[in-house]
Amino acid sequence: MAGRTAKLAVALLMLAGGLGQAADAQSFMISEADAQAWKNDIQRGQKLQAEGKFDEAENAMVAALKIAERFGPSDIRLGASLNTLALLYHARGAYSAAEPLYRRAISSLETALGPDHPALAKVLGSLSALYLTQERGAQARPVAERRLALLEKAADALPEDIVDALNQLSLSEFLEGRFESAERYQLRALAILENDCERNAAAIAEGVSNLGVIQAAAGGYTQAAGAFERALDLRRRMGDRDSIAVARDQGHLAEAYAQRLQFAEAERLAESSLERRRELLPAKHPEIA
Repeated sequence: MAGRTAKLAVALLMLAGGLGQAADAQSFMISEADAQAWKNDIQRGQKLQAEGKFDEAENAMVAALKIAERFGPSDIRLGASLNTLALLYHARGAYSAAEPLYRRAISSLETALGPDHPALAKVLGSLSALYLTQERGAQARPVAERRLALLEKAADALPEDIVDALNQLSLSEFLEGRFESAERYQLRALAILENDCERNAAAIAEGVSNLGVIQAAAGGYTQAAGAFERALDLRRRMGDRDSIAVARDQGHLAEAYAQRLQFAEAERLAESSLERRRELLPAKHPEIA
């Protein structure tokens, strides 16, 4: 989350720096001092957040937002300020504070850039992620759908962003119990990743594992077992034999084997999975409680 948060904030702020200068000449009178103060507060807030000084970062970002509100509703710096503060709250787990700020940021950017500008996809992705973190699949789905539509129309959209949007849609459908639809989105994401298997090996392993979870939830335990076996094989080829991801895949595969009455294999994998989890997770973690 932290890496994507930083990239998103930087992208919007770079856009704000360019388009905000054009807005300066519009009806809202913006002094050079205000423009510089906004920039200073935003940069200071991001620096403080990176240093883990969240309360001080919040103060700086709130100050930047107050300045941006004077620039007028069509100035992109307002949307960038709202989004930056939302990302801070999101990263801290203050979801009820982040959600309305994301929504205001989207509305502001629509005013500044138009409803079809690709920059909106970034904020839509963050709002969808917020909903999914809270298992609010019904709310996440339309946001993720709009994000995907914008990305698919953008000439310079990155494949990994399209994959992320598809994964969000897959998870939103999974949370709503629509397993067939969830599987279709997951397969679309995997098809993109498999265009460059070497570069995307880790993401493919994760996607295949997610596919297995979906198939198991739908009762397709034979398919699920095949997916988990493939995920474990992919991880082994990358040299990953002892990570928490391996432990989880082993646990999932054990459950699939048990459903197929392969009890000896299931017991062996379950024991190996639990042993790894005990080594890698805190004693009171729910996965080993």
